[in-house]
Amino acid sequence: KEHARDLDYRATLRRDESREQAERHRLEMELMLNRVRQIPTLFERYSQ
Repeated sequence: KEHARDLDYRATLRRDESREQAERHRLEMELMLNRVRQIPTLFERYSQ
């Protein structure tokens, strides 16, 4: 009984970890996309 609960707890921890990693990945992608969107405005500024 005790062992099974420990395994379940570890599985829950691992699930939370992967959810955190997915969230972090999503945020990084958003930041990158924002940066990419800002680049053309920089070029436009220089070309004027």
